[in-house]
Amino acid sequence: MSNELDRIHSVTTRLRGYDLVLLDQAIAQWKLTVGSRKIDTSVALNAAALLIIRAGDENLIREHAERKGMPDQDLEKLIGYYKWFFDEYFEVLRDVVETRKRLDGRRKGDSGEE
Repeated sequence: MSNELDRIHSVTTRLRGYDLVLLDQAIAQWKLTVGSRKIDTSVALNAAALLIIRAGDENLIREHAERKGMPDQDLEKLIGYYKWFFDEYFEVLRDVVETRKRLDGRRKGDSGEE
């Protein structure tokens, strides 16, 4: 019997048209880089979600550096990059939340709903 948490679940994503075009262009390049035509939006976003989850765990970063035989100085630099990534991620996340609130409010205003 399969664990419910191990099953694949669907989520809906909303992207601005231009962002979707840029994502599609990136995916086309990733298909060449990875050598797989099976990469689509769902697969790319799945990989991105997994990377975001992993990037938040400093122990995983340290394990990665150890596996790669990185010197301590490079490890500290790598941790700094991950911290930079999350600073940027949270800034973008806040912008997305604010944009959606603004757009959802505009839609409600257009339809006469409160």
